[in-house]
Amino acid sequence: MLEGDLECTARGDEQEARATSEADFAALYRRHHPALYRFARQMGAQSQIAEEIVQEVFLELIRHPDHFQPRQGTLRGYLFGIGRNLLHNYWRRQRGEASWDHLVSEPDDQGRAALALDQGRDHDRELHRLQTALAELPWRYREAVVLCDLQEINYSEAAHILRCRPGTVASRRHRGYKLLQARLRRMRKEDA
Repeated sequence: MLEGDLECTARGDEQEARATSEADFAALYRRHHPALYRFARQMGAQSQIAEEIVQEVFLELIRHPDHFQPRQGTLRGYLFGIGRNLLHNYWRRQRGEASWDHLVSEPDDQGRAALALDQGRDHDRELHRLQTALAELPWRYREAVVLCDLQEINYSEAAHILRCRPGTVASRRHRGYKLLQARLRRMRKEDA
């Protein structure tokens, strides 16, 4: 992307973040809601909690539109950063109360569509294994895998969201992917 393109994107993001009409804000919501919802679900939040997290992300944008600084990153990255912080706070409050069962999200229609899986039993079983293995990953690895592999966010933008360097994101993603593969292999052996 050329520097002029980046400036146009930054200006567009800034205008979008400061949506003044209800129609503009509704368009912003429709554009970013699905990815934010999938992110919250993929990070282990149940449907209702994921929806509440997404609503809080947009409420934060409404309350403080001036907190978004286009020179620091994209609007998508900013929204994901808010969502990440809200998820961290939620899990901190739930720590000690939640068992692994609470961390494993049940597949829903939106999640199935996002992952493009068939409705067959084998696929449902594999999806459950993936969700369970993902929920067992340490948070820092899970974030990198979800953002880069499931949300298809590049390392640079993920680094902005996670407040670290792109190389750190790549390292966490790689380590998370290896742990995920090992857990899935173990689970398949146990089920056999």
